[in-house]
Amino acid sequence: MIYSMENSRKCGKLSRDLLITVQAKLDELKRLLGPSLVTLPVQERKLLGKIESQTIDFLNLSLEMAQSNPELFPMYLEISGFQEKIILTCELWQIIKKIDSLRESINDINTLIGCDVMENALMFYSNVRIAARRDIPGARAIYDELKTAFPSRKK
Repeated sequence: MIYSMENSRKCGKLSRDLLITVQAKLDELKRLLGPSLVTLPVQERKLLGKIESQTIDFLNLSLEMAQSNPELFPMYLEISGFQEKIILTCELWQIIKKIDSLRESINDINTLIGCDVMENALMFYSNVRIAARRDIPGARAIYDELKTAFPSRKK
């Protein structure tokens, strides 16, 4: 296994109570954002442009130029509304970056813990398989059930 003891110690600080608290905070976040959340159909999501750091730079520069050259800004739009939406987009972008970073770190923790527990499960599975071969009572049924649930390996 290729992971550092420091990472292993960090995983040891996790507890079920902590994860229950995190779940509650995520539920609260979803409740707070709920009235503003939308789910775009896949096709519509593909048609719309993605917001990336380069897009944010363009939006901010556009706002700066529009404010210094209001005569060039379309008369049927308001610069204040444009500015407000840019601010919201930039703030949402910052939130997205933080969530993405957090998601990646949580995924890494899950990978470390999952690999460790998978090793334990494989050792159990191996012992059950040996016990089933030796006709130890009850081992065959356990082995057969575990065998059907065993994650397949892609070739």
